[in-house]
Amino acid sequence: MKLRRFYATILVLIGFFLMGIFSILPFWLAFIASSLVIGVLIYSLESEYKKRLDKLNFEYQRTILASDKDRALKSKQLEIVFQNIPLPLALMNLKGEIVTSNEPFSRFFVKPVRTSVDYLSEAIQVEVRNFMKDTYLKETSIIKNIHVNGRDYLTFAIPFQENKRYSGCLLIFQDITVYMEGDRMQKRFIADASHELRTPLSAIKGMVEILNRPDFNDDETRKEFLLQIQQESLRMDAIIQDLLTLSRISSNKIILHSQRVNLHDVIENSFSTLKSVFKEKNIEFINDTQDCGSIEMDPQKMHNVFTNLFTNAIHSTDKGYVRVSCEKQGNTIEIHVLDTGAGIPKADLEHIFDRFYRVEKHRARSTGGSGLGLAIVKGIVEAHGGSVSVSSTEGEGTTFTITLLTN
Repeated sequence: MKLRRFYATILVLIGFFLMGIFSILPFWLAFIASSLVIGVLIYSLESEYKKRLDKLNFEYQRTILASDKDRALKSKQLEIVFQNIPLPLALMNLKGEIVTSNEPFSRFFVKPVRTSVDYLSEAIQVEVRNFMKDTYLKETSIIKNIHVNGRDYLTFAIPFQENKRYSGCLLIFQDITVYMEGDRMQKRFIADASHELRTPLSAIKGMVEILNRPDFNDDETRKEFLLQIQQESLRMDAIIQDLLTLSRISSNKIILHSQRVNLHDVIENSFSTLKSVFKEKNIEFINDTQDCGSIEMDPQKMHNVFTNLFTNAIHSTDKGYVRVSCEKQGNTIEIHVLDTGAGIPKADLEHIFDRFYRVEKHRARSTGGSGLGLAIVKGIVEAHGGSVSVSSTEGEGTTFTITLLTN
């Protein structure tokens, strides 16, 4: 604005100057003088304009350069984010070709890839290839469950457009194996629980039907049936109580009433509950925990733990002994429950704490166990902040080790 005012002032002055020149000098001299003045003015204006143009061009070039650097930086940042996302990701173009993918996506390749691949490439797992094909053909959002390499994935195809036309899509693979396994475990749990309850119910129903026959008058059989009905009822009650305990453990609603108690006394109380069974099977019980001292625990819950471990030992031991010992390790204590039973096959050890799991050879339903005892043991011990492990050799016996904090 200031420059414009300056030029306007100059033009006004030149106008007055020319009027004076033409009134004093001859025409040709006045014309030459005015031409020189106007020429000098035009040159000055052109020079100033060129300077301003050069300055604007410099600013423009600098803006473009900064914009290019900014785009390059943002592109690099996006690439870093893309590559570091732990989920398998891939960008597929309009032709169904993988334009770029991150490292986790490479788990879907069945062989090394040196060139670009598409939805027809045999270098990609069949399940992933089929998902890519569906996405390529439909050109729309897709959500689908697939199973690859022993894992379950929830897959997403997110299309993107350019000028309102489909130009490709982003493929996302979310590993949901843990959730699917949890769902399968829940279904198995319900099926197993139903079976466990149905078995005693069927036995009770059959005996009641016989007892209700008009022509039934066998007193000895009646007494036998009534005793069996009582036993099956107790078994059902035990299963229900175990199920409720497991439910509380699974939902983290187990309540501990901890207090400082003598470990030796807790184990003796658990043994007393099963003393008659030990005697009946002629199994010796050895409690070597006199020097273990006192531990902070819920005595009733830990009574349940030791009762389940002793019951497990009784079922697998035909002769020999069950020995409980302890060993202090810094601020922890290890409690060992050893039996001289048949042992557990190596293949079964990793499942031994699963719900309803039995080593069929030694823990058949005829033993009366529900298959929930060791799962309950694990849950209660972990609720105390401890851990439980097992070691076993077939034909020699089994040792369960409980590790608890001493303070």
